[in-house]
Amino acid sequence: MMLTKEMRDAMEDQLHLYMQIAARCVEEENLTDAKAYFHRYEGAVETLYAMGLVSEVEGARWLADFWP
Repeated sequence: MMLTKEMRDAMEDQLHLYMQIAARCVEEENLTDAKAYFHRYEGAVETLYAMGLVSEVEGARWLADFWP
């Protein structure tokens, strides 16, 4: 069980990184790259859901939180 917690924590760190990079892209008006990082974020959330590491509701909330 510890391995799955470590995997989830690592993926959450990656998600935060994608959000930060996308925010910087938006600030620089680079919407193409911002969209690309959203798709990476979306794929990571879907992977966590498929692995059973997040619930459908939690994953949906993370996707909604991407663009504050």
